[in-house]
Amino acid sequence: MRSYETALKCLNELQTNYSVIESLHKQWSQFKQKRNAELMPEMFEWVRRSGYKPTDFDPLNVIHVTGTKGKGSTCAFVQSILINSNKHKVGLYTSPHLVSVRERIMINGNPISREKFQQYFFDVFDKLSASTSDTTKFPALAEGTKPMYFRFLTLMSLHAFLQEKVDSAIYEVGIGGEYDSTNVFPHPKACGISSLGIDHVQILGNTIEEIAWNKSGIFKENCPAYSVNQPEKALDVLKRRAEEKKVSKFEVVDVHPEIEELSRTSKLGLRGKFQAINATLACYLAAERLGITFNSTTELPLLFKKALMDASWPGRCQRIKTLNPSTSAEIDWFLDGAHTYESLEVAAEWFAENANLNEPITLVFNQQKRDNVDDLLTELSNTLKKSGVNIKKAVFTTNKTTEEGYNAELVSHNVSKETVDGLTIQLRLAEVWQKLNPNCDVKVCKSLENVINEVDGQVFATGSLLMVGGLLSLMKQ
Repeated sequence: MRSYETALKCLNELQTNYSVIESLHKQWSQFKQKRNAELMPEMFEWVRRSGYKPTDFDPLNVIHVTGTKGKGSTCAFVQSILINSNKHKVGLYTSPHLVSVRERIMINGNPISREKFQQYFFDVFDKLSASTSDTTKFPALAEGTKPMYFRFLTLMSLHAFLQEKVDSAIYEVGIGGEYDSTNVFPHPKACGISSLGIDHVQILGNTIEEIAWNKSGIFKENCPAYSVNQPEKALDVLKRRAEEKKVSKFEVVDVHPEIEELSRTSKLGLRGKFQAINATLACYLAAERLGITFNSTTELPLLFKKALMDASWPGRCQRIKTLNPSTSAEIDWFLDGAHTYESLEVAAEWFAENANLNEPITLVFNQQKRDNVDDLLTELSNTLKKSGVNIKKAVFTTNKTTEEGYNAELVSHNVSKETVDGLTIQLRLAEVWQKLNPNCDVKVCKSLENVINEVDGQVFATGSLLMVGGLLSLMKQ
C-alpha cells in the first residue's frame, strides 16, 4: 500500500550511505573537476525524466538564495513578506528539515500535508521509474537508478509547486550554487547571496574566492542579483561573475536603519542582531517580486515591517521552556543549529546576550559530520569565554532520537553507525572540552532522549540542526 510511511521509507533509501561518502571523500580530489562537469547535465536529465523542461519553472517566479550563513533566515523573511502581501501563494524549499521532511516543501508557511507529500512523491518516483536515460551520455543514470535524496526532493518540490499553482517560489541552495540541484532556473526573478565563509571545503574549495565563485553560480542573465557585504576578495569575485553572467544589476546591500532598530529592540521575528542584514537582503529580493522600489535609504514599507516582525524560523536562535520528564525541573532551552565557525560565534553571542550569566549553564553539543569538529568546539569555547559565559556542565550527544534508534523523519544513513554507536566522536569531543575547561562537569549521552533527562536550568544546545530537530521532536511528544 502506498502510504506516507512508504514514501518516507523509499525516500530514506535514496540517502547516500556512509561507506560511499567515505570512498568519495578519499577520491574526490582526483575526480572533482570531472564530477562537477557531470552534475548539472545529470540534474537537467532528471528534470526531463520527471516530465518537465527548465522553462516550465518560469511561472514559479523563483527567488534563489545562497550563502554560507543566513540563507535560510533570508528565505524565511522573504516568505513572510510575500505571504503578508496577500497577493501570492508562496512556495518555500529549504534544507535540512528539523522535525519532518515535509518542512522542506512549504506552501504559505505550512509544510505540505502527509497526503500531498505521498501523492507528489510517487508522481515523481513513477515518472522516473517509467523513463530511461542514454547511458552513453549519462553513465551514472543506468536503468533502475534514482536521484539521491536532495536531488529527488528538489524535483518533487518543483512538481508540487507547479501542481499547487504557487505564484512565487523561494529556493534555498543546498550546497554552493554552481553545481547545486536547485540551479535549474533559467529566469529567476531575483538572486541573493547572504554572508560567505569557509564551509564544505572538499566540495567548494578552501579559499573564500573559490567559495564565492561557486555561490555566484546562481546568477543568471537579465536577473537582478544582490549580496550582503562580503570580504573584499569574495566581493571582487562576485562582481566579476555578475559581469560574466550578464545580470541586469548587481548590488551590495547595507542594513536598512529601520530594520537595524527593529533588531536592536528585539522586534524582528528572528532573534539575533545579525538578522538585520538578512532581513534587509530579503526586502530587496521580495521588492523585486512585488515590483516595489526599495533601498536602504527609502522608508521601510509597513507591509515589510509587519512581515519582518511576523517571520519565524525554528531551530535558529529559538528559546523554548519545557520540563525535565524525570525530575519535573524547568529547562530553559536556547536552541541554534549553528555548525560553522561564523554561525557558532553568532549563536554563542546571541546566547550570551539573552541568558542569565549568573545562573548555572549547560552546553549540549553535537556535530557528527564535520572534519574540523575539534576546531569548531575550540572556537565555540573561546567565544563563550569572551562573551562571559561560564559553562558549568557540557553534554556531548549523538543525534539518535532514543537509544533504540532514530525517528523515521530524522534517519541519517550518511554517518557511520559504528562511530555513532561507539560514541567515538562524543568521547573525543568530551576530552577536548575537558582540557579547555578543566572545572566543567562533562557527560556523554547515547541519545537525545537521554539528554532531556540529564539537563535542567539554562541549556544552550548547538552544533547541529539534526540534533536541534531531534530535541524539538521529543519536546512535541
